[in-house]
This record gives sequence, C-alpha cells and structure tokens, in this order.
Amino acid sequence: NVNHLIFNTDIVTSDNYYNGGIQVVWRPDVGFTVDQSSGSYPLNVTFTDTSVVGTYTLAEWLWDFGNDSTATGPDVSTTYEYPGIYDVSLIVKDDHDFSDTLIVSGLIQVDTTYGDVDWNTMVQAFDASLILKNLAEMIELDALQAIVGDVSGNDSLSTLDASLILQYVVGLITELPYNPGTQFLAEGDLSMEDYGVAPGTVAAVPVSITNGSNIYGFEAVLEFDPAVLEYDTLLLSETMTNYLIITNPLEEGVV
Repeated sequence: NVNHLIFNTDIVTSDNYYNGGIQVVWRPDVGFTVDQSSGSYPLNVTFTDTSVVGTYTLAEWLWDFGNDSTATGPDVSTTYEYPGIYDVSLIVKDDHDFSDTLIVSGLIQVDTTYGDVDWNTMVQAFDASLILKNLAEMIELDALQAIVGDVSGNDSLSTLDASLILQYVVGLITELPYNPGTQFLAEGDLSMEDYGVAPGTVAAVPVSITNGSNIYGFEAVLEFDPAVLEYDTLLLSETMTNYLIITNPLEEGVV
C-alpha cells in the first residue's frame, strides 16, 4: 500500500501548538473471492469482498464482471449467459475517496456447448433450423452464435453444420464439434423439368436432385422472371421429403 501524507497546519498536543504536523494514512487494500470460476452457462457466480480496510472506513465498491454487467456493494453476484472468458475488476473506495483497484484477467471461464445456437443449454433440431435460416438470409446470427454453430470446424456456417447437428440429435454421431473429413463429400445436380402452362394458371415445377450421392445438405438460389411468374410455394420432389427445408423469397424473382 502507498502511504498518504496529510499535512495539518496546526496540531494540538496538551497545551502546545505545533505547525506543520504530519499524519500517515493507509489506503484500503482491495481483494475478493468467488464461489466458482468455471462451468456451463448459465453460470451464476457470487463475489465476496475481502478488502483490508485502511485508515478510513470503506464506503464504495465498484464491480465490473466483464459481461456488460456491473454492481455495487461488498457481496454481489452475476449470471454469465454465454460461453467465453471474462475479466473481473473491483475498485474499493473509503469515505475519504482513497481507493485501490484489482483486475483479474480470465477469471471466469464459461464452457462452450457447440451446436447450441439459441443458448437454451441443449442441442436440438431448432438449432439446425436457425443455421439454415441464417443461410437463407431470414435471420442474422451474431458472431458468437456463428462460432458455436460451426460444428464442422471449417470457420464458416453451411448446411453441413446443420446436418451434423441433426445427426447428433438423432444419435448418428456422438459428439460436437465433429470433424467430417471426406465422408460428407457430395455430388449431384439440382434440376427442374420444363413445363408448359396457360396464362393465369398454376405452374407446378418440381425441383429434383439428379445423380445425387451422399447429399446431406445444399444451398440453392432459384431465379425467375417476375414479369411472367409469381412465386407461391416451393414444391420438392418425393426424393427430398426427408430434408429440413428453409426457403426465403429475397426479392422479386429470387428465392
């Protein structure tokens, strides 16, 4: 601790006055403990002040938990809702505004559950649907969701990640993230047959996969002339009935 010196113009001792007296003042010495520092989200952590009082009584505690939450008081708690590594800081002040600061880097470590894109602590088919909606530009996942959704470990979100999550949900693979290697390399073509229809009628044009092999997921953009056709429903062939399909009309003439 750094000593603070207070100069008094007059100090009275018995019946005598002395000019220029010096009083040594000790600032507080900050410290705290936590009841737990790692685990799965949501992780509730209780912080307990252990600061040593200096010359004057402690009057203020300023906490920053690193998760966009702050608090005041000697004993506080916060809940870490998302995976990550968090720094925690505490500033204590006494009633004469002398202070001390403690910053602990990486104190709280919250585990990552890969595949749990919606942060409900479970990996479900709904998480796969969120990835597909993101790919179809219906929603936008944030950076942290993109990290936990990248269960294939290739630094990007794709239909492969959605497929791996679905396979994990039904027990075909036992853990995430999962290195797909070359076993999910696929080939095939999307095709649409030519149809002739009269003006003002519904044109049912099935979308099919031809020469398909090992296809677990795919992305496609369908374009048409909006001056001639109006989009109503995406109709898939029977070979695609077991796929989880997300469609999104992006603009006129583009699905």
